[in-house]
Amino acid sequence: MKWKWAPPAWTLRRHLASPVLIVLASLTINLIGNDRIPLWDRDEPRFATATREMSERGDWIVPTFNGELRPDKPILIYWLMGAAYELFGEGTFAARFFSGIAGAAACLVTFYLGSAMFCRTTGLLAAWMLALSPMLIVESKLATVDAVVLL
Repeated sequence: MKWKWAPPAWTLRRHLASPVLIVLASLTINLIGNDRIPLWDRDEPRFATATREMSERGDWIVPTFNGELRPDKPILIYWLMGAAYELFGEGTFAARFFSGIAGAAACLVTFYLGSAMFCRTTGLLAAWMLALSPMLIVESKLATVDAVVLL
């Protein structure tokens, strides 16, 4: 009698086909090392400072930067950064936290949207392409509004 080897039920293909894996991979890519690099983009320090000023004043409605009104950005990003400051303390990781979460969530939305519009395979491919695209990775690692607006 000849034995035939069958691959286990948890093959690589099956794992790559999991939306949970897409989200975990995206979160890992988006959040790892965010506390090691200081705020460097022109806008990152502005968002972080405006959030700090709002927290210090106790005014979560009117964003300011160096005491001047900053009405040109959606207020949601300041609220999210403020919540992250409460969770993790004020710092670069906290300032970038919800951008990373939003980037991963955008990948999950892409999976479900692609699956609903076309098929599961299309949703998976689209979600993996988005999760591994350099532009989303960069935007998800910045303390700016872009990844949140994308979501």
